[in-house]
This record gives sequence, structure tokens and C-alpha cells, in this order.
Amino acid sequence: MLEKLMAKLGHGAAEVELYLPKDTFKPGDHIRGELVVQGGKVEQHIDSITVALVKGMDAMEFGETAKVETIPIVDEFTIHPQETRNFLFDYTIPLYLKNAPDGGNSTEAHTYYFVTKMDVDGAINDYDRKKVYITDSGLTSSTTYKEAQQDTAYDPLQDPMNPINRKMI
Repeated sequence: MLEKLMAKLGHGAAEVELYLPKDTFKPGDHIRGELVVQGGKVEQHIDSITVALVKGMDAMEFGETAKVETIPIVDEFTIHPQETRNFLFDYTIPLYLKNAPDGGNSTEAHTYYFVTKMDVDGAINDYDRKKVYITDSGLTSSTTYKEAQQDTAYDPLQDPMNPINRKMI
């Protein structure tokens, strides 16, 4: 009973983490990553998992953030103690993000975050935050979706940071 109460307060609860192939992208890049949910000490009901692309979180205290988009990943499910569940993260960086403040002529990278929210029923929600950079550098009118997809192809089994692979080492 105490473990259930502690999990509701976040201690020994399920955790979520987003794994991305890299941290710098261009508008139009296709990203294939992985969301890993690791069960805690008790069974928990997850209402949903979403990932939001947000600009400007370094300046949050000044109210200078802007949510670009929220991506639904999965609806409700139950995670059992110590169970690991993997979900595909598949997203294309919007082309309109190439419009830099100087009219799109900048090669400067702009800081964004992928903020993952795991909505846990009757408990404190878990969050993960990944800093990414979106740049116009290298973006040409001849860059195709297929080229962008090949540049960002992600194989979770080749990622040494993936917890599944870390267990094998």
C-alpha cells in the first residue's frame, strides 16, 4: 500500500524517456526516434503520452515560449512493475520553421525542446525534455523529403544510449 502511495507522489513510479538520433535538424527533416516507458515498483494506468515541440524554453521565466505542435503518441494503457514498453516516435520538422527572424537568411540554429508528457492516472505526471537545434544551414530548395528521411534514419538497436542495448553490454 505504501509503494502505491509513493508511486502516486512520483517515487518508484513509471518513467518515460525520448531517444532521438541526433540533436540538430533542418526544417523538413524526418525524425524516427523511440519513446521508452519503464515501469516502476507498482502497476500504473497511463492515460496518454504526448510529445510537444516547444521553442524558447530557456527563457520560460520570461514567458517567451511558443508551442509549435503537440504529437499524440499513445492512448491509455497499463504498465506493470519493471515492465519496459517501447513506442515509435515519427515526426517531420515543419517547413515553416525555416523562417528565421532575419527573413530566413540565417544559418544560426534555433533552440527548441521536445517535451514528453506521460499522463499518469491519479498520480504526478512524468516529463522528459530533449533540447534540439533547428537550423537553416544546409537546407536547399533541392533537399527532398526522401533525402531528409535518409539523413535522420534511426535504428534504436544501434543506439548505445537505448536502455535495451545498455542491458546487453
